[in-house]
Amino acid sequence: MNRILAMSLAAAAALTTVVLIAAAGPATPVQADEPTAEGAQDAPTAAPATQPADDEVIKLPHVQLDLANRRIVIDARVCLQQGLLELLMCHVGTKEHESILHTRARGSDIHAALLALGLAPGQPARWVQIDDIGRAIPPRGAGLKIDLHWTDAAGAKQSVPAGRWIRPLQDDQAPPVGEWIFVGSALLPHGAYWADSSGELISVSNFASSVIDVPFESTDDNHELLFTAATDAIPPVGTAVTVVITPTPGGENADYARAIVPVDRHGRLTADGEPIALVQLDAWAQRYLERHARGQVVIRSTMRTMGYHTQRVYDELRMAGVWDILEARAGLAEPVLPRTAARARVRLAELRRDLAEADGLFGDPHGDAQRTLEQIEREIQELKRLESLWTEYALHIRQALVDFPPPPKQPDGSTWPDRPADVDADGDEGSDSP
Repeated sequence: MNRILAMSLAAAAALTTVVLIAAAGPATPVQADEPTAEGAQDAPTAAPATQPADDEVIKLPHVQLDLANRRIVIDARVCLQQGLLELLMCHVGTKEHESILHTRARGSDIHAALLALGLAPGQPARWVQIDDIGRAIPPRGAGLKIDLHWTDAAGAKQSVPAGRWIRPLQDDQAPPVGEWIFVGSALLPHGAYWADSSGELISVSNFASSVIDVPFESTDDNHELLFTAATDAIPPVGTAVTVVITPTPGGENADYARAIVPVDRHGRLTADGEPIALVQLDAWAQRYLERHARGQVVIRSTMRTMGYHTQRVYDELRMAGVWDILEARAGLAEPVLPRTAARARVRLAELRRDLAEADGLFGDPHGDAQRTLEQIEREIQELKRLESLWTEYALHIRQALVDFPPPPKQPDGSTWPDRPADVDADGDEGSDSP
């Protein structure tokens, strides 16, 4: 079953410059001294409908993917009983002052586990301009059910839907939280999974960095927050809690979804973590829309991608019927090499100075120099590849000109021999008028 997770991580990788979850990486072995979803102290797991076989459970740090019962189990602890809320759950050491639970689970691992259950990431909340008027679009995506399990002070096992721990500040101000949606965190410019640094995992305020959100507009403005902790329902701070996430029926084919199509500097495309030719994009988009009728596609280019390549991808997607298309640009992941001798001299002088003063610098000039050498080698190999390609291309063009010589030119002032006398030079029939 590790193959399923690997495939999910590759698909999750499609959300980065060349991959969606670069930060997720391979499945991480569970450390013996770390509590896991199966062995967390005082954190009972809800009894599964059927006991899964060992090869149907994939374990990541503090996350357990139960394929047999189609659910994700996460270790967590109560970190707040009272106060305004932006989150149900955050990563340890981030936003405990406005989150009921915290966990050591990574957002990218939770995202990968949801992909392994067949779900596609949805669309985070965003602002759009319609007739020069800003409009908030709520988050949209596959539905999720979240239940919380713990053992109370008397040793009795307790279980409630997560919404029971959350209360609107005013009854008419916000709907009750009964369902959640998988939106999937946005990416930072350099391609990292945003939730892994922000810590926003399950939110009740709309964040583009959240993995899971509420399916309605909910501000993150501290002066206008909609929810507070239901103090009387929440066990004491420090209580171990097992968070169980289950997709709602039909989530695999949710109308709203988000796919990323990275375009590299040479115009090469990736879709679902696999290389794809431009001529195949139409068929891919048709399959995508069959599953997600209102699916969104994000064209993610680099700062070196030619606008020509991005425009061709955009045009192909529109022709295929995709109407919700966003364009995002990733930051540079490699050193920028000088293009002139003068710039090379300046860069070398800067490098020598930094190497001489390396002990007093915050960065790593020796590592930077080594990465530059590696980039130079990659660029040289790419130039050699292009030289070979273009040399052969030129040979074929020359041969085509030999095989198909241009037609002979008509002398100046000549007439076409087959043109009727009553048809003038513009192709119009001659007039009878004098």
